[in-house]
Amino acid sequence: MTSDDIVIDRVDENDRVLGPISRKNIYRENASFRTSHIFVFNSKGELLLQKLASTRERYPGKWGSSVAGYVISGESYEQAAKRKLMDELGVSSSGAKLQTIGKTFIQDEGRKKFITLYRTDHDGGFKPDSEQIDEVKFFALKKIEEMRKDNPDEFTPNFLYLLDFYTNQKK
Repeated sequence: MTSDDIVIDRVDENDRVLGPISRKNIYRENASFRTSHIFVFNSKGELLLQKLASTRERYPGKWGSSVAGYVISGESYEQAAKRKLMDELGVSSSGAKLQTIGKTFIQDEGRKKFITLYRTDHDGGFKPDSEQIDEVKFFALKKIEEMRKDNPDEFTPNFLYLLDFYTNQKK
């Protein structure tokens, strides 16, 4: 099964499920959908970023959220987050407590992408999915802001939006 074959839920402008749709048709039909993201922090307060694989269709080689993925049809946001934590980083959800930061949405190429952002603490022992991720690395938040100022194109737009969302939720 390719990522295009994944069946996710099409949602309306209020995030109510309208029915299942394949990922490839989400983009073809400009339909709104759901994703979950996790920010993983270590005991030093540094944020883990993943560098998306250079073979990825969207944002190859860009730094993004520690964990990110589609909510599969029938899943909750939290179930999707836990599944992706294991799939992308090899971390069992039993070894990582998820804290809900909040829910938001962004416009993504003409469609609404609803996102629930979680936070967890984990110091390492990651097994990144090499098909999706070239590298994972912890950064101080101050360093991320410096990198953003110097070269915002190093990051995915979704991550930059969620970093601002996270910062505003923490105020």
